Amino acid sequence: MSTTLHILHLEDNPNDAELVRYALGSGGVACCIELVSDRRSYCSALDRLNFDIILADFSLPDYNGMAAFEEAKQRDLQIPFVLITGALGEERAIECIKVGMSDYVLKTNLVRLATVVPRAISEKNAEWQHDFALENLRCSEERFDLAVRGSGAGIWDWPDLQSNVMWWSSRIFEVLGYSGGEFSLTLDKWKELVLPEDEPEFSRVLSDHLQDRSPYDIEYRMRHKAGNIVWIRSRGSALWDDQGKAVRMAGYIQDISDRKEALRNLYAREKDLLKAQQVAHIGSWYFDFETNRLDWTEETYKIFGLNSADFEGNIEGFIARVHPDDRTRVLDSWNAALTGQTYDLEHRILVGKEVRWVRGVTELDFSPSGEPLRAVGVIHDLTAQRRAEEESRQLNENYRAITQTVNEAIIMIDTAGEISFWNPAAKNIFGFSREEAMGKNLHHLLAPQHYHQAVSQGLAEFFKSGTGLALGKTQEVNGLHSDGHEIPLELSLARIRQNDEWHAVGVLRDISERKAAEKEVSDLHKQLSQTQKMEAIGTLAGGIAHDFNNILAAIIGYSSLVKTRLQPGSRELEDIQKVLQAGERAKFLVRQILTFARKTEHDKHPVAVDMIVKEVLPLIRASLPATIEIVNQIDADNSMVLGSSTEVHQVVMNLCTNSFHAMEEDGGVLEVDLQRLELSSHKILPSGSYLRLMVKDCGKGIPPHILEKIFDPYFTTKNVDRGTGLGLSVVQGIIQRLGGIIEVESTVGVGSCFTVWFPCYKEEVIEEKVMEILPECGSEHIMYVDDEEGLALLGQEFLEDMGYIVTPMFSSTEALKAFKDNPHNYDLIVTDHTMPKMTGVEMAIEMAKISPETPVVLCSGFKMSLASPGVSESSIREVLLKPEVFDKLPTVLRRILASRQ
Repeated sequence: MSTTLHILHLEDNPNDAELVRYALGSGGVACCIELVSDRRSYCSALDRLNFDIILADFSLPDYNGMAAFEEAKQRDLQIPFVLITGALGEERAIECIKVGMSDYVLKTNLVRLATVVPRAISEKNAEWQHDFALENLRCSEERFDLAVRGSGAGIWDWPDLQSNVMWWSSRIFEVLGYSGGEFSLTLDKWKELVLPEDEPEFSRVLSDHLQDRSPYDIEYRMRHKAGNIVWIRSRGSALWDDQGKAVRMAGYIQDISDRKEALRNLYAREKDLLKAQQVAHIGSWYFDFETNRLDWTEETYKIFGLNSADFEGNIEGFIARVHPDDRTRVLDSWNAALTGQTYDLEHRILVGKEVRWVRGVTELDFSPSGEPLRAVGVIHDLTAQRRAEEESRQLNENYRAITQTVNEAIIMIDTAGEISFWNPAAKNIFGFSREEAMGKNLHHLLAPQHYHQAVSQGLAEFFKSGTGLALGKTQEVNGLHSDGHEIPLELSLARIRQNDEWHAVGVLRDISERKAAEKEVSDLHKQLSQTQKMEAIGTLAGGIAHDFNNILAAIIGYSSLVKTRLQPGSRELEDIQKVLQAGERAKFLVRQILTFARKTEHDKHPVAVDMIVKEVLPLIRASLPATIEIVNQIDADNSMVLGSSTEVHQVVMNLCTNSFHAMEEDGGVLEVDLQRLELSSHKILPSGSYLRLMVKDCGKGIPPHILEKIFDPYFTTKNVDRGTGLGLSVVQGIIQRLGGIIEVESTVGVGSCFTVWFPCYKEEVIEEKVMEILPECGSEHIMYVDDEEGLALLGQEFLEDMGYIVTPMFSSTEALKAFKDNPHNYDLIVTDHTMPKMTGVEMAIEMAKISPETPVVLCSGFKMSLASPGVSESSIREVLLKPEVFDKLPTVLRRILASRQ
């Protein structure tokens, strides 16, 4: 090789040609370059001159580097050929090397020319030396060895193709890591060292050369003695006899491992760069000012939604795809870059109907005179980032709108437990402004004292691990208002990771109204349950009273009969009188049972409160232990109130019972005081006449925190086995219905005093009617009906003593049948009300259908009137209450029978 290299350069761009010349010169390669730009001038140069090396651009307007290489190859010019290109993939690079090119250089890395050009010429010289050595092999073994050693190639000879025996030069052993004599030199051994994946292709190329004289030029891999892989390029040629049969073959190998590694590293870097561009959505481009050619990488085409066939390849085509509203800015920035200023701009582009955001960055190269030569730039697709920013902005706006308008308090605390977010609803619920709450410890500000220990433990675990039992759950808690009162709240907790630390977010809802509604519903349920219980007890009490009335009626009735038959002043008369007195007390007991059972009507009528108090105290006294003394002062004159005796009875009984329970353990004095007073001024009551009932005990007293609750429905401090649990709320309700009030004073350890104020009843003057005195005897026929046989027979005997004809009946159905058979045989019917199968009212209705003029007297254990259901539909003329039937029956019978006459 001469000192100055003669280079043929195929390039249509003078600027690129100048860059090549500069790269070679700056790399220390002395050269003389002939520049050609098309096929005609290229072929002419090949015909005229002999060059040391050919450099060719890969892509020209009407020609390309591959065609130029084939042109030189067809002329059998053994000149090294190097391809210069802007971008070349691995497959195309391998293809170029396979067809015989010496190497390729990227325009973006022209500095490699200073290395590639001498090496390509050196390799080609090695090939020439190899060929020369083959031709002179038989002439001089010493000369042959020298040539081989100079070329760096390994020579092999296959002297007899009928045999597997071969000859290898020492260079081959050196390449494969063996020494001579380690194994037999055969073709089979050669194939054994070829990598199994490459051996079929090696055998095919060798066979094709021996049979069809196809070129034997192949690259494959062989196994080094150390175990690593060696890339081999093997070239050779056979000798054919006159009959065209291959008889001998010789060739050489070159270790191209370093070249392969360099190519692989180069492609890997290019691949990594392209992959990085794809991942980052960054494309690159190259612009040549002389040719006005704009080249894009694949990722750039993707960003613009184009392919190479759809793009004009110039600046105008790029500007046409910029959003119309941004074109002026882009052109201004481009023009500024032409003067040396920085081009770094974000703008929009149009991809069909879609708008995308991109960022372009450009660097320009200038000539010594300041003219722009080329521009290299990148374009980054910011669309996803801009959309994420817009979504984030929208989310922030939505978040702000939600947190500002919801009725729930949203509060966030940091790792110190201090409030870092406080929305307007939090102020509405807790009363603290945002300025007052921010930076304050949440639980010191808003949590009641009894929560602090549990909350502190829970927060410590949460800030440490981001976990907690309350996370993801909804629970009810109490919070503190700014004025100090507690608020029932519903709390939902979540967690947020910020700056690698856990923060807690709570959503709190004021459930005061819901709690009040739930309490109201609960109270209603309790009231319904209590009502049902009382109705059941009332039904039971009513049944007991009915049966007891029947028994009592028999006792009193027969005692009265006996009394009429005894001599005045006799011992027997005195005894029977005591029986009747006991019966009267029993009548009083039945009345109390019916009052408890609420079987009496609560129509308002004048009630003598002093009489009711006098009735209650003996009943209370019977249940009190000897350690409790009752002291009463009943001085009320005209102690009438308008109300229900049953309800007044309940008030007095309840208050006395509560006082008894207060003194049950230690005993004491129960004081009951009833006075009539004239009030001229009171904090609640208007002026007027009132009855003041005071019930006072010397028990344990009522604590202040309980005192304010004693009139709440179903509030009690008693055990479940101490009464019905009606409480003072029932008493208060009764007093309010009567137009009065109840007051209470209590001192713990001293006792309690309940004061009831009843408005007095203003009496009306009623003229007394003169009652007609009727005889208590008669001779009419009466049917006496009662399912209790003893009572029916008693009635018969009682009335027969008075002169009546009596037919007793023990069944309502039998009585009705007898009446149907002869309705005019009976002047009057006396019947019990409660009977099996058919009640007295039902029987009277049926009898009225048969003979409406026949009167009926109804006997009942419960208070009824002629206006009661069913009574008005019958011929019932009078209703008598048991067990007073026999006291009033004679007069009632004579009045009804006399009216018939």
